[in-house]
Order: sequence, then C-alpha cells, then structure tokens
Amino acid sequence: MRTSWAIGVAAIVAAAAGTAGAQDRPQQQQQQQQKMQKQQAQQANPAMEATKHVAVVNAGLDTAETNAKMLQEITKDPQAYDRAHGQLFVKNIREALGQAQAHAAHLAPLATTDAQKQQYQQLQQSTARANQMAQSLQAKLGNPQQLNAAAGQLTQELDGTEKPLQQLAKDMNVQIDVG
Repeated sequence: MRTSWAIGVAAIVAAAAGTAGAQDRPQQQQQQQQKMQKQQAQQANPAMEATKHVAVVNAGLDTAETNAKMLQEITKDPQAYDRAHGQLFVKNIREALGQAQAHAAHLAPLATTDAQKQQYQQLQQSTARANQMAQSLQAKLGNPQQLNAAAGQLTQELDGTEKPLQQLAKDMNVQIDVG
C-alpha cells in the first residue's frame, strides 16, 4: 500500500511539473517571438536604431563637457573650490562618459561602410582618451590648479568628439542634430 501511495504522489508531482512547464512554454515562445521581432525591426531600419544610440552618445558627451567646463570654472579661484563639489563634477563626468561609450559600442555593428567605420574608430578613440583623462581627475581633487588645467584639457578633448559623431550620424542617416 505504501508503494502504491508513493507511486501516486510521484505521478501527481510529475503531472504538476509537466503542467507548470507547459504553462511556461507559451510565455517563453512569446518572449522569443518578441525578441525576433525586435531584431528584425532593427535590421529593417538601421537608421532608426542608430538614431537612438547617437542621441545617448551625444547627450553623454554634452553632459560630460558641461561638467568639465563647470569644474574648470570652480577651480579658477581656489577659494571658490571645495573638494565635495569637485568630486560631484568628476562623478558626473565619469558617468556621462560611461553612458556615451556604452551606447557608442552599439553603433559598431551599424557602421557598415568604410567611411562609417573610420568615423566610428575616431569617435571611439576620442571618447577613450576623454575617459582616460576623466579617470585622472580624481587624483587631482586636492589641487585646484592641477584640476583646472586637467578639466580644461578634458573640455577640449570632449569638444573634439563632436566632429566624428556628427559625420557618423550624417553617414548613418540619423535625423537628429548632433553637437
């Protein structure tokens, strides 16, 4: 009797597991179908996909540049500078550059022509240099003069990212203003 009871319980558990698995299958199929539709839409309209990422890259670079300019402004006069505000600007710069670089990476597979690939490379190199410069700002927080000079150099580097991004956006038929 115990054996038949155990077999009955095992059958119920197996049936329940099979039912639960069957209930999950339509949801999994729906998720796969949505993923495929999204990929097809991206392939069908690469300009629209590029537009999304160019917009985030542009916003990130603009945000980083604005914060670098303001960092430069508050470090002109050592009496107007305090470390807490310097840290805030450095944090903002690093986060904005991180977003810009992450979304710039999404442009790589969309760059199909030689000109687009070249513009993408220039954009990547410039943002990598800007990111490296931003990393060095942290060590200069205790010295307003050094921080001022570094923020000025970073501002110039970030200003230089505008041209390759504009050209890449133009070549990819992005329909937004860049810069």
